[in-house]
Amino acid sequence: METKPGIFYNLMNDVAFKMVFAREENKDYLIRFLNEIITERTIISIDYKNSEFIPDNPEHKASRYDIICTDQDGAVFIVELQCLEYDYFFDRITIYAAHELSRSLLKGEQYSNARPVYLICLINYVIDLPDDQEDSAGKLVRRGKMYMDDNHTAPLTDKLNLIFLQLPIANTISADSTWIEKFAYTVKQIRTMDDIPEVLKGDEYFEGIYNKSRVKVGNMNETERMLYDMLERDEQEKKCCEDFARRDGYKKGHAKGHAEGRAEERSRIITKLLASGMSQEQITATLGFSEEEIHSSIPKTKANI
Repeated sequence: METKPGIFYNLMNDVAFKMVFAREENKDYLIRFLNEIITERTIISIDYKNSEFIPDNPEHKASRYDIICTDQDGAVFIVELQCLEYDYFFDRITIYAAHELSRSLLKGEQYSNARPVYLICLINYVIDLPDDQEDSAGKLVRRGKMYMDDNHTAPLTDKLNLIFLQLPIANTISADSTWIEKFAYTVKQIRTMDDIPEVLKGDEYFEGIYNKSRVKVGNMNETERMLYDMLERDEQEKKCCEDFARRDGYKKGHAKGHAEGRAEERSRIITKLLASGMSQEQITATLGFSEEEIHSSIPKTKANI
């Protein structure tokens, strides 16, 4: 059974988020966001890049980003949407940034010529670190760098930058809200809206975002809509499993059951796409499924044809 979105798509869903911010014709929306959250740079233009990092050594781990682009000076921007908190998330995004930092230098170039990397995470939770100061924990935007001193006043380098936009903090907006507050509120709440909020009407940028996010013919193709529905069902199932686990104490077993159900759903989508004539390369490029997932679905496809 397909999910039935309301007036607007859920921008916390990877497919809808990329529909608005990762398409060539929409790049001005991403440029404005990057300029607002990275105030030390002036980004005039961007070029979208291949979102998959393939290491030279096949034994090394590959990385797949939500969005990656470079600006007119070669600076690299990775944008990640993260709905759920999990262990080792900070390790993962640090590796992402390090991958791109290592690729920013050509053979023979000086290390000083490395292009800065900015990894911007839109997270649907609030970071809770053991040594957090109260004023830091409640900030809408938090920034991470490599520091030598305990007071965090002297970063070792400006080449590696982590930025976190904590979406739950922007739970309301007013005429006095900052641009970033309005942006975070829009990404978090748009799926619950029947219309653009009054405070955002007349703002060309946000009116454009709401129009691009509207559920209407042409905003998503059939493949994108199929994956969008899968991710929406997946999110609903996660919430049900988590509620049940908290209530009855079966978190481990239900987490396993949920993971198996998700794998079956992804396999069903791959099976349908292969049967429709899409190549394995097209599925990987369009939807981000791994080669292993696709290969495991091939026998099932043949059996069903």
